[in-house]
Amino acid sequence: MTRRALPLLLALTLTAAPPRPKLVVVISIDQFSADLLARCGKDMPGGLGRLEREGVWFTDAYQAHGITETGPGHSVLLSGRYPAHTGITSNEWRNRSANRIASSVDDPRVRLLPTRADEPEPTTGASQVWFNGTTLGDWLQRQLPGARAYGLSFKDRAAILMSGRHPTAVYWMDGANGFTSSTAYANKLPDWLTAFDAKTRTTWTNEPLIWSAGATTAFPARGGETIHLGDDARKLGLPRKVLALGDPLDDAFIDRLRATPFLDELTLQAADALIQNDQLGKGPSTDLLALSLSATDYVSHFYGTFGPEMADHLARLDAALGAFLDQLKAQDPGVWVVLSADHGGSDIPERLAEMGYPAKRIPRTAWLNSLDQALRAQWKLDGPALLPGGYGPDQIYLSASAIRAAGGQEAAETQAAAVIKRMEGVADAFPASQLKRTTVDLQADPATFTLAQRMALSFVPGRSGDVLVAWKPYIGWSDKGPYLEDHSAPWDFDRRVPLIFWGPWKAARRAEPVALVDLAPTLAKELGLKPEEPLDGVPLDLGE
Repeated sequence: MTRRALPLLLALTLTAAPPRPKLVVVISIDQFSADLLARCGKDMPGGLGRLEREGVWFTDAYQAHGITETGPGHSVLLSGRYPAHTGITSNEWRNRSANRIASSVDDPRVRLLPTRADEPEPTTGASQVWFNGTTLGDWLQRQLPGARAYGLSFKDRAAILMSGRHPTAVYWMDGANGFTSSTAYANKLPDWLTAFDAKTRTTWTNEPLIWSAGATTAFPARGGETIHLGDDARKLGLPRKVLALGDPLDDAFIDRLRATPFLDELTLQAADALIQNDQLGKGPSTDLLALSLSATDYVSHFYGTFGPEMADHLARLDAALGAFLDQLKAQDPGVWVVLSADHGGSDIPERLAEMGYPAKRIPRTAWLNSLDQALRAQWKLDGPALLPGGYGPDQIYLSASAIRAAGGQEAAETQAAAVIKRMEGVADAFPASQLKRTTVDLQADPATFTLAQRMALSFVPGRSGDVLVAWKPYIGWSDKGPYLEDHSAPWDFDRRVPLIFWGPWKAARRAEPVALVDLAPTLAKELGLKPEEPLDGVPLDLGE
């Protein structure tokens, strides 16, 4: 049975949709895999456990595309469409016309809004300029008079790509300056937000910040390892100094802060301030808040998912999320909440190898240099065969001289893919011309999608690389850098994520396979909205 057939059959017995709520909050926990939620367990005392116990929990939900990153995943959540259709192929790609690397929300036409009077000239801002189509927030505002839609996150791409084309407001953090927005959405920040930012900076200036282990953890953890990336020895474990008195509030501080539970606590405080000051849930219609919590992603990147850092972080996130849900319920007993994620993730290769997984590190820069040299030799090039294409290397961009030497675009893609397939760590490589022709039954079980189909759902002509690379499971990079763990692979540990609906529906645990493109059409159905374009997902039955 296809995923589309199931809702149609169930529709014969469905009860009427519940009354529209005054407030819907969609929460994405960045890099929060289904495995990580299961490891925590439903007995968690705070918000994570409450949502598991009281919500409609789809335990086999997939971000079903192949390049599992923050930008693409957030573009899926409230659009109901895959990255191939939202246009967000990855976090960044090569802008061929401008001959530079572009972020998924870069917009040189707009500027960041200053958070204080003495702030230097604002830098280039961000917007939804690269996003194709609309989202639930757009449908809500156009079809329900008085409805409002907001986005909030530490990351600009997370807040923006969940919020659609015409949100009421979108906010993200500009380093130690605090939460901001851009001229794409407003001419100035609201007074309540500049006051919130000022209070936050004052707290950082006057109070040290140490991340010490709490009394409880989300799961038993191991730690204390030292990981070597080149000449960089990284000691794992708690406690960790985040900020000492007198430390500058600079980029280095934000790098430390973002990989701690304190970042999500701050984001939830900002969300509560937004709700109170803009009176979300108290207007004439339904309000939507798209909220992305980023710290789990950075804790995973910096320390992995099996260590004491993640065990402590998730216990603290559970508590903070529990307090946030309590506040929502106290304000509006009829509030709806959806919990999901943009993508999953795995642990650092060293721990995985100890547990028997085929995990290893590969030198990213050396790998790319080897590929470039092999293609230059094959095509007898004097110059480079490759162009910089972003963090990758999931997407390989070929130079114009390489394409000419190979005999044209498709020939170059095919020949390059053949070379890449023979290289270390590669499961498969797909020429762009192949992905353009790859068809996908969008209503099939997403667990059964082939690698080519998964990568095709991430492929955007004109933005994606000339060759897309599927790495073998559990591959990490050995180059010196801030991250010990990476994601973006087309395997289920990066694709399977939570999906929980918490509201008027009877608690249930559902095992049928679903995709995250189903989230937006499900909420649209429950809210009595009509999607304003063809969707890749289908509405799910949430029961009574």
